[in-house]
Amino acid sequence: MIVDFLHLAAQHFGEQKKIQLPGMTLAIVDTEHSRNHIGWHCHENPHFTFILRGEVIECTKKEVYNCSAGNLLFHSRFEPHYNTKLEGNAKCLHIDFAQNYLDDIAANEGGLQGIFKIRNSGAKFLCYKIFREVIISDDISGASIHSLSLEILGQLLLTEDTAKTPRPLWVGKLEDILRSGYSEKFSLDELSRELSIHPVHLSRSVPQYFHCTLGEYVRNVRVERSLAFMPRKNLSLTEIACKCGFADQSHFLRSFKQIMGVSPSTYRKLLSYRC
Repeated sequence: MIVDFLHLAAQHFGEQKKIQLPGMTLAIVDTEHSRNHIGWHCHENPHFTFILRGEVIECTKKEVYNCSAGNLLFHSRFEPHYNTKLEGNAKCLHIDFAQNYLDDIAANEGGLQGIFKIRNSGAKFLCYKIFREVIISDDISGASIHSLSLEILGQLLLTEDTAKTPRPLWVGKLEDILRSGYSEKFSLDELSRELSIHPVHLSRSVPQYFHCTLGEYVRNVRVERSLAFMPRKNLSLTEIACKCGFADQSHFLRSFKQIMGVSPSTYRKLLSYRC
């Protein structure tokens, strides 16, 4: 078994704050004093890694993942990989699950396998809320973290189930258009012509495949994109709003607070939290 020839990591590398809950362990990891390169290793527990700040390269035998702030990865247990920091120090949130706990939730041991990036915006926003609860650490944070973690798994499993169900080719094309052109302004008619489907069919079908309206999806993608810029203190909120396709700063502030639960300035302060 390949695990026998790898370093089995008992914990994540870097300074950290931990919270232990039934079936799961939360850790905020700051890599400021860790090595720039961490060789081949694996972890005993399946886990999520959410990049809060900085950039990291994670390499497997098949893929190279360039991870920046706002990226979310899933790792199943004993998956070999190595890591390299790109610049400065990175801050990450790790959510580890006991394998039997994850299996009970998924009700299917083969449901979540390998190492892969998660595109689901909602899951990423939930990771931020967990990060905030880890920092607060009051008498109700444990229950809140537990609930939010289950919600992430629920969204991920829903996405996996949806992926197994055949869907029209235009759905994937629409997702690519909206994610790559998040700063552009699309009309329903323009999208319909690009996808060669009727506007009425498009508007009715989007909630079925994206679990939200077209406008909500675009705002989610724009706020998600802003997470990559928030740690960069040389950028003003107005500049971030412009880069992410918002009409102005006030529109950005409203959308960010509605989705994230806090203002962009509060989010930036939380990112400076030291373990």
